[in-house]
Amino acid sequence: MNRTPRLVIALGLGAAMLSACKGTLVNATPTAPPPNPPAVAAEFPLPQLNSAPAVIVSAPDGTLWFTERGANLLGQLTSTGSITQAVIPTGGAAPSGITRTADGNLWFTESGAGAIGEYNPVTKLFTSFALTSPASNPGGITVGPDGNLWFTEQSANLIGRIANGTLTEFAIPTANAGPADITTGQDGNLWFTEANASKVGRIAPTATAATPGIVEFPTPTANADPIFIVNGSDNALWFVETGAKKIARMTVGGTATDYSLAGAVTPLGLVRGADGNFYIADSGANAILQFNVTSNTVTHLSTIPTAGSGATALTIGLDQRLYFTETTGNAIGQFTYF
Repeated sequence: MNRTPRLVIALGLGAAMLSACKGTLVNATPTAPPPNPPAVAAEFPLPQLNSAPAVIVSAPDGTLWFTERGANLLGQLTSTGSITQAVIPTGGAAPSGITRTADGNLWFTESGAGAIGEYNPVTKLFTSFALTSPASNPGGITVGPDGNLWFTEQSANLIGRIANGTLTEFAIPTANAGPADITTGQDGNLWFTEANASKVGRIAPTATAATPGIVEFPTPTANADPIFIVNGSDNALWFVETGAKKIARMTVGGTATDYSLAGAVTPLGLVRGADGNFYIADSGANAILQFNVTSNTVTHLSTIPTAGSGATALTIGLDQRLYFTETTGNAIGQFTYF
């Protein structure tokens, strides 16, 4: 897959305020003011120029971690807005996807080096696990229901797994499928998008290299270019069809329906909000969109202040705000939606 990975995975908040009443008190029950309109509340510029932040993930301590493809760094944004960076030892690693394991370590794909990296934020030490092919171009990564690391190998057309330091790779039936993002479904299986093949794949955590048992399901629209995929609350998987400018829902049985993202230009990142709706980073429109799961309609919520920010991936912070990477804007954005 000859493209820069546009990956992996997050929620949002608004503050409650009390109104003061001047003069005679006529009602003992305080009336809450109208909620603030959804908006990009802040943007945090990165210290390194052209660092190209890609994917972002939240941690239980309130910090956000993200990959910086252009600068070969991992970045951390604290709740106070300060940014620290860690230099990845592997030269030209071009880190892309990122996830966090239960022990607090960060795991990320080194798309430029054909490896999977691990970073311990306590010891500040890095470890790198080489894949079979240096040109495998790993993209999305997630922690599976088995506690192991699962990831896509976009150019090698494989799904990879690292369990206790041991690498296993699984061949995808469709040639040149272009596996992109990966997540765990409510059925306990791993689900991944196939951008080139316009399919969604499913693999069980008990799979073996000899019998991967991968099942593939076509997207509702042909040539849809599915990229980011997330687990819904409705026993289904949801993913953005970037090429078709749609969002799609697929049951764990493989039945899919898609819905138009009217007005979208290049929808990429996807996250399910605390309100149950989905929020989308539209890189082409330079905006954050909302897809309402009740009305099945899309709303253009907020234009990102930095023009041409290249909004890519989203996550939810401990403060329930949405955070997103601005790949060309070289910043992390913060979005408040209720």
